[in-house]
Amino acid sequence: MVGLLSTMVMTLATTAFAQMGGWAPVTDPSVQTALTAIVSDPANYPNTTTRLCATDVAWATQQVVAGVQYHVGVHGCATTATSNCSCNGQRHAYMVTVLEAINEPVRITDVVSTVETGLVGGVTAPAPATADDKLLYVRAVTKDANFASASVPRVCPVQFVSVAKQVVSGIKYIFIVRGCPLVPAGPLNNVFDCACEAPKTYRVEIYEDATRRIQVTKAVVQT
Repeated sequence: MVGLLSTMVMTLATTAFAQMGGWAPVTDPSVQTALTAIVSDPANYPNTTTRLCATDVAWATQQVVAGVQYHVGVHGCATTATSNCSCNGQRHAYMVTVLEAINEPVRITDVVSTVETGLVGGVTAPAPATADDKLLYVRAVTKDANFASASVPRVCPVQFVSVAKQVVSGIKYIFIVRGCPLVPAGPLNNVFDCACEAPKTYRVEIYEDATRRIQVTKAVVQT
């Protein structure tokens, strides 16, 4: 695996300062080829992640922070095979994190299920919130530390209207909910037991990064 990516540091050296700490699309063909080779081989996935049979790569982004981290959007399926895999049923979208740390072997560090967007930055159409979506909302708003700032309202949802998703080196969830802000502001200890006398429609944005850390970034009345 290291041999496949031996050209990456040289390729990125000229852009490291411009990209330090930020995410940018992977545009170099040699890096794209190397990343495709890595994520397409199920033997490269550690036992600590979902092993994938990746049938194609949709997008890739890179971040330079004491090394290089890549997020690679792939289509495929979970597999137990370590070679000659195939997807007989429906393919799904995943984001694979590849880490090239200084003086360490290049390795896959994480695999998360994502939304089906052909390109990074695309937003899905609003859809009914699933049970998993609602649980993510609950997990986000029940810890005060998850809010980007004290000025972001803590919205008690009495109805989940819809949710849209956007892949941007992680997943941004855009919830439309009917509810009201808590006064005084504070975390919701039991989001399903709160009530509102005059609910309004809110747009609540929650960001989940590749390590599953979440942050409530915005909550505004939807007009």
